Amino acid sequence: MEHKPDIISLLEPRVSGTKADSVIAKLGLQCSHRVEAISYSWGIWIGWKESVRFEVVLNHPQFILSRVWHSSLSHPIFIAFVYGSPNKQMRQFLWSEMRKTILSSQYLWIAIRDFNAILSSSEKSRGLSKGKRCHFFGDFVDSANLFDLGFQGPPFTWHKGALFERLDRALANEFWIHNFSNCMVTHLSKIKSDHRPLLVSLNPSIILPRGRMFFRFLAGWVEHPDFDGFLKGK
Repeated sequence: MEHKPDIISLLEPRVSGTKADSVIAKLGLQCSHRVEAISYSWGIWIGWKESVRFEVVLNHPQFILSRVWHSSLSHPIFIAFVYGSPNKQMRQFLWSEMRKTILSSQYLWIAIRDFNAILSSSEKSRGLSKGKRCHFFGDFVDSANLFDLGFQGPPFTWHKGALFERLDRALANEFWIHNFSNCMVTHLSKIKSDHRPLLVSLNPSIILPRGRMFFRFLAGWVEHPDFDGFLKGK
């Protein structure tokens, strides 16, 4: 593998059992955990290297919450690997259940991968038409005080025909932003999937000027009815 990550998450793999074990082994990962696929749907796999101490905190049909220790980290981090249901009604349970996993602002917490929802109209395009922000997803992000970590690469992570959407992302709490201010998310090229993989680098090999901080902006804010007045200082 070109990027050689310490942890890999695979969604909707369409296989299970011994075939799943074989795939994980071919990726060069010594350890794994998974929520099995149901027929040819669902399924979340996690694989990691022996250098990582990985603990599963919670299994849910739409996410796996883990606690991770690594020799390069002074504190454990909580990672939620997400696969939001394509069904809108089932996906509403995802937001309420994930909200419960954010224990305290003093924990390093991040949620990554396929949320199957968008936060602003600019994240969905069908030719000249735009999409509609998911109200429940936006409320979850706002109420949990989470930040979109942004990305490098093409703007959309999924497409089918003329429809393009940014369904995959990384969200983190303020403590994460404070500790990993250089954290970088990259949209990689698609490989036998209609989704682009995400590469999350905690400490990418770039040097920022001393004192420089990232400015983070949630695109969904522009759709709030009071946004113009707030911007003008009213």
